[in-house]
Amino acid sequence: TKENINIIKNDDVIKNNIRKSLLKMVWFYLNNDYWLTPHNHNYQRITRILRCLWLADMRDDYYSLQLTLTRVFLMNEVIDTETYAYWMGADQEIIVKA
Repeated sequence: TKENINIIKNDDVIKNNIRKSLLKMVWFYLNNDYWLTPHNHNYQRITRILRCLWLADMRDDYYSLQLTLTRVFLMNEVIDTETYAYWMGADQEIIVKA
């Protein structure tokens, strides 16, 4: 909800915990290639992570993750352009329930 998002935006403890989780996920994705298969469910998970970062006003983390994903996309032919477009547009059309 909008209320939850505002709480997260203004709570450094929550944002630091999100950042710690993000670092674990990025480490996993960069050090394990078995998730790189066509139409893998992790692709949607990554989109959700990006949206979380955007909604939490964690823009530096958001753009850093996008940069990392761009590198992964360019180095692996398995990820399709539609998935990559979702990742690059994760900040768009975010609707939050009241």
